[in-house]
Amino acid sequence: PSVIEIAPDIDDLGQIMQMLYKSNNTKYLQDECFPLVDFVKENCIQKDGGILTWLIPIENQNSIQKIQKKFNGEGTDVEAVANLIYSLQLLNNKSYDNLVCNSISYILKKQAKQGYWESRWYFGKYYGTYVSVRCLMEDKGEHHLNSIIHASKFIIETQNNDRG
Repeated sequence: PSVIEIAPDIDDLGQIMQMLYKSNNTKYLQDECFPLVDFVKENCIQKDGGILTWLIPIENQNSIQKIQKKFNGEGTDVEAVANLIYSLQLLNNKSYDNLVCNSISYILKKQAKQGYWESRWYFGKYYGTYVSVRCLMEDKGEHHLNSIIHASKFIIETQNNDRG
């Protein structure tokens, strides 16, 4: 809290939501996380379905948020979007269905021709691929088999000789 230049982000929000969900702490989800997801819905959605990584509104930023934007930058990161959307899928809260659907489209568009998803905040191509495939596999009623197969082929083709 003493370092105001670092804004909260959707990747951490997603991780916290998963932990609270898996430990049955629904009260904290309701009281602490859903208001932040509502903030994201109202302030951080891009036209292409992406979600700004940092919890800084696109418009009407206060003085602290302007400083955070300067230091953190702006933009969307597919690994952060996929992590938050996966959290919302686990919760199965109907009020977030449109957000989930639009963000799944964004995730699908961000898959590289070679089958992976790039990460900005994690090393290599595997974490972004993991969280994106996990999200696509959780997508109820939709099957993104071609994208998942394409990602699987990338992983197999880039394995080391020792299968690592």
